[in-house]
Amino acid sequence: MALGEAEKRVLDVLIAADSGPALPIAVLAAACARLGGSPSEVDVRTMLVSLGPLVARGAAGTPDEIVSSTLRGFSDLRVHAAIADAAAMLAPTSAAANRYAEATEAEHLWLAGRPEEALRSLEARPLAEPALNYERWADWVPRFHPTSLLGIQAQARCATWTGKADEPRRAIQAFVALLPTAVRHLSPCHRETLSIRNNIAYLVGALGDHRKAMRLFAQLVIDSTAALSATDEETLHNRHLLAWTTAKCGFVSVALHQWRQLLSDVDRELASNHKLAFNIRDNIDFWTAETRARSSRGRNWTHRHAAGADR
Repeated sequence: MALGEAEKRVLDVLIAADSGPALPIAVLAAACARLGGSPSEVDVRTMLVSLGPLVARGAAGTPDEIVSSTLRGFSDLRVHAAIADAAAMLAPTSAAANRYAEATEAEHLWLAGRPEEALRSLEARPLAEPALNYERWADWVPRFHPTSLLGIQAQARCATWTGKADEPRRAIQAFVALLPTAVRHLSPCHRETLSIRNNIAYLVGALGDHRKAMRLFAQLVIDSTAALSATDEETLHNRHLLAWTTAKCGFVSVALHQWRQLLSDVDRELASNHKLAFNIRDNIDFWTAETRARSSRGRNWTHRHAAGADR
């Protein structure tokens, strides 16, 4: 079968997409357009007809059409880049493109020679279940050099999802093992190193040792302020978790004072509708109510004790 340039371009895209799910027709057309072809789905469908048995089509002729190739082969970096960029462009407005991007964008970026963007894609497009995210990150970790920035970040994300998959002790072991590598190959004040320390402190608190967690966060606030700034988002998060561990240690009035000071900084530096601002307000409301409830229980106990003594 003699193929024209347009048909070859469509086939190149389909062969590059072979390792993942079938390609939505809109992503196929957009990828072809990035490689110099027609952006029209009508034109792409005409070419699919001419390709005959070289392609497989599902829901042909509908907006939900998906396409794959019956051929196998190696693909150019440019083709993988075109698919990844097309899916990312369409994902915000197309459910089919979004699903495809969630499943394949990182892999296409990796095969396009864009490893940092591949890692960012994995971060931005988590799967529905924590265990599945852990498995995906565990599969990706060996692709990176273990002492490179991307390698350390991949190991840290894998540890994060270990904790979210209800394995906090394994997660803290992974973070503690990773910290010396980050200190040695990045620096003690690198953002990723500080993030690893944040995760260790948080998990220490989550496992019940609130006093140790409070000490770790107190030092982390000092170090992240010096390394990043007092108003950097990482520092603000550390201040929030310092207040949380302070409250968990029983120093609620101190924690409420810390949160109220922090809230004005978060509103100014991030936004009043930032997730951290909502978390701070929720904690202020919760611990304020808890303090009032404890005070009320104390008054009731005193009243009952006095009444009993009178009798």
